[in-house]
Amino acid sequence: MKDLFQESIKVLFEKKYTILACALMLGFISTAITYAFKDRYTAVSRTILVENPLISGSTSGNFGISSILGGQTSFTYEQEKSLFFLQSNTFLEEFSKQEEVKEIFRRQSFLNSDYVLPAKFVKWERASRSVLFFLEWYSHEDAIELLDLLVKSINKFMKEKKSFYTNSYIVYLDDALQKNQNREVQDNLLQIYQDQLRAKMLLDIGEEHAFEVIDFATADRNASFPNRRLIFVIAFLSGIIFSYVFFILRKDFFEFSEKSK
Repeated sequence: MKDLFQESIKVLFEKKYTILACALMLGFISTAITYAFKDRYTAVSRTILVENPLISGSTSGNFGISSILGGQTSFTYEQEKSLFFLQSNTFLEEFSKQEEVKEIFRRQSFLNSDYVLPAKFVKWERASRSVLFFLEWYSHEDAIELLDLLVKSINKFMKEKKSFYTNSYIVYLDDALQKNQNREVQDNLLQIYQDQLRAKMLLDIGEEHAFEVIDFATADRNASFPNRRLIFVIAFLSGIIFSYVFFILRKDFFEFSEKSK
């Protein structure tokens, strides 16, 4: 074992400049290859969950009256729905058809005219009660604009959905109030009816119905992909290891050949 260690150290000192040259060459070649790929930039937006129960509903609700009157939770049913919907093909297809979004897509000549934003570019992290949205794109400025549009679009979707159900409940409750003559039932229905009217008012005047934007999208000026510094370091270290192992095996092979003669 001691002899093997000494031989290995001897090879390292004898071939140190050759090993270093191989490592540098591999590092530069690997880094040069990365320029064949388009740079991508990651935009980040911080949001917080909307806490108004008249708009957000509850986790156990299903767009019904229990949803409208539900208590505040970390993630409401509608918010969970919006997170899921944000990843769905339906939303991404509709989002990608918006003229503002299509204009951004057109700036990348390699994208076809019916390009749809992939769901893998959208993800979130849950930290306390805030939600971080991430989006990776081929341009620094466009990554920021696209992410802001995404958050705005999901809030718009939630507003339209909630508005539809709220209007339906108001019509239903109005009809129920006229048909039911029981005073106690009428009082309960009237309370719910008033809650629905308040919810409609909040929907009409507000824009953020799932996620309230705390920090609008920002992106680092340095490309997040490919990480050329990291690639160079990994390739350089790999070059040292492989070239060192090569010279060790080469030395052992020649020594074995000489002994065989």
